[in-house]
Amino acid sequence: MTMIKRLESLQQRELILLTIGTVTLLSFLIYLFIWKPLAIETVSAETRIKQLEWSLVEIKYLQNIKQNDNQKNPQEVIESNEPLVVIIDSALRKYSLYENLQRSQPIGDNSIRVELNKAKFNDLIACLGELKNSFNMNVDTVNISLAQANQAGIVNASITILRN
Repeated sequence: MTMIKRLESLQQRELILLTIGTVTLLSFLIYLFIWKPLAIETVSAETRIKQLEWSLVEIKYLQNIKQNDNQKNPQEVIESNEPLVVIIDSALRKYSLYENLQRSQPIGDNSIRVELNKAKFNDLIACLGELKNSFNMNVDTVNISLAQANQAGIVNASITILRN
């Protein structure tokens, strides 16, 4: 028998039961494969939006702090005619990195290569920040590696610094 003949031969109560079962099954499948994934994605998107909104608030707050700090203490770039070696040595001494200096080699008039062993990473970054802000020097190339696997924050670095 074909499917249509079989459906026509069913009694009224069997047709109602079959219709109710089909509607229930379709409702369950729509919920399982359409509604539930959309609801999960909506919650995930809302969470991500809240995180991004909070990040924007933090960024605006930090920008305000930086603007206020710059207005109170404007950074003056020191125009220095001193040799790069002298400027680098004084900056390294200021951040207690001079004892980590392996070699500082000038490369032309406006560039110097500095090699440090077992230097504190945070002090190194602070020193480079001061060179940028106070002496208008930029890092051209940098190669940083861990000094030893068991010492956190201690690095070996080879840095090329340019004077603008």
